[in-house]
Amino acid sequence: MNDLNQPKMEISKLTRISFICASIGIILVWGIFLGSVLLLNILENVLSSEVLEFLNSQTFEAVMFYVLLVGLVFSVLGLFSGIASIIFHLFKRKGGKFFGRGKLIKSFLMSALSLFALFGIFVISPNPPHPSLSKEQIKPRVESAMAQIRAKAEIIKDREGGYALLSCDYDQEMWNLCDDIEEHIGSKPTIHSNKEAYCAYIQLDSREYYCVDSTLGVKRTTINPAGVNYCDGITFTCPR
Repeated sequence: MNDLNQPKMEISKLTRISFICASIGIILVWGIFLGSVLLLNILENVLSSEVLEFLNSQTFEAVMFYVLLVGLVFSVLGLFSGIASIIFHLFKRKGGKFFGRGKLIKSFLMSALSLFALFGIFVISPNPPHPSLSKEQIKPRVESAMAQIRAKAEIIKDREGGYALLSCDYDQEMWNLCDDIEEHIGSKPTIHSNKEAYCAYIQLDSREYYCVDSTLGVKRTTINPAGVNYCDGITFTCPR
């Protein structure tokens, strides 16, 4: 009797594991991730600029990445458990008959649910939830990143004995700052530097620029900083 019940117990256990894993995968991928996208689209116009900045930050991106990663793990576990349950059904039969067609159908359903969760990961993950910032919200965000570049420049000066190595490729922090600016403006900031001085600027819109330099000057200006005697790589001064 125990020998006959053993396959049934194994199949039931695998089906249950598959159901739990597939359910968690669907909740994480389609519930939390997709739900966040829909919620942000609905509430985008009523969220404060501080909340929007956080939702566009790398911290939020990291949270969404780990949600998808955990969803992927549980979805794969659910899929393999479902497949293993189907295999038990096919190869461990009593007199050529299945141990309950209902359990076999459940195994197929759990495998399908896991595939549905995996489908969500590979289709939705390239488009993480990002609320769009208005033009009024983009400028302060970009200016904040430029101010951080100015602070980073002083750190580089102390570390390297000058500003010569200052660039978007200096380290991961600088790369992230430049990448964040490019994401919102469409281009990375222009940075010129030598051992003694530096300047960096970005065009905010058709009329305005934002510029920082080694004199600790910070200025939003309508004068193009790339002009002669400004931030042109020969001189390193923002327009006054």
